[in-house]
Amino acid sequence: MDITHLNSRKLRMNTLKDKSLFNKDAADILIKNHFYGPSIHCSYYRCIQYMLHCIYLKPLAVKSDFTQKDIGTHVIAINLIKAAISKMYMPDKGELASDLKYFVEQIYELKKLRKNADYDESVIKQEDSIIAQKKADAITDIIAKYLKL
Repeated sequence: MDITHLNSRKLRMNTLKDKSLFNKDAADILIKNHFYGPSIHCSYYRCIQYMLHCIYLKPLAVKSDFTQKDIGTHVIAINLIKAAISKMYMPDKGELASDLKYFVEQIYELKKLRKNADYDESVIKQEDSIIAQKKADAITDIIAKYLKL
């Protein structure tokens, strides 16, 4: 596994954004080396870490907001990002509604892929990991577009 290019990024691994970028790189490396299941895991956590980065940076919430017993951190993060995007002003409300719907569909489909990759005894194919990467790209692009990060 060639990871020398990661040194050039000089990731500090101390911010959620750094961790998100590291997971993007890790997914690429894992796919190139035919580790498809773990690459999906990295694509999913890339999104979660990026959402948390945005939530704390804006700030849309504080860490204590994530202590609800009945709702997990990932669902809370998804809901906070969804709510923040839905409040954005856009001259074309149809585009915002379409992007918001797409964001929700993509993150829950990626979550399902990640659960399958992590917990099911099924073969994970290269195309599954590439689909997961594309979903992660779309998710982070939508977040960046509306939250201007």
